[in-house]
Amino acid sequence: MFYNGRTYRMLLVSSSLKFNESFGSLLPKTSEYEMTIARDVTEAGRLMREKVFDFIVINRYPYDDKTISFAREIGQRKDCICMMFTRRQDFGEMHARLVESGVYILPKPVSADILAIAFGWLESSREQLRSKGRAREPGEAELLQVRRAKEYLMRTRHMTEDEAHVYISVKAMDACVSKAEIAAEILCEE
Repeated sequence: MFYNGRTYRMLLVSSSLKFNESFGSLLPKTSEYEMTIARDVTEAGRLMREKVFDFIVINRYPYDDKTISFAREIGQRKDCICMMFTRRQDFGEMHARLVESGVYILPKPVSADILAIAFGWLESSREQLRSKGRAREPGEAELLQVRRAKEYLMRTRHMTEDEAHVYISVKAMDACVSKAEIAAEILCEE
């Protein structure tokens, strides 16, 4: 097998110790994977605010609304790729629910060969996002950071989007700094 020399950061959302232990040994040897494990989507969300990941892999059953919403949200992002494991009998339903969000669905059980193919697709998608990211407009990264801070304020302090926007703007004016700097401070509070 050809080693491409790339290292990818992966967040595995799974509370199954047996799956977590075996998953790492099934990963293809074509790349290196720095794996972080979150027991649930709440912990995963916190970890994602602290660190950037290339892949989010979800292994959660039963599929509650919170898990489905989390997968949809991740699938629509432009900075990482999401894959979700399902039971074989649930594959069709989960694919139909999440395909428009860009979430890859993989039925279990899965062999090492199939997982290698799936990770090849994930890597291709990630590299495509990475090349598109380099072509971003100046200031887009700052806008994304401010958006993440507004979402955090809306979620934790129950502000509306307008209230969060005003809060960040006023703090930036008072401190004579950019909104992006205030957004970074807000995101560090977590």
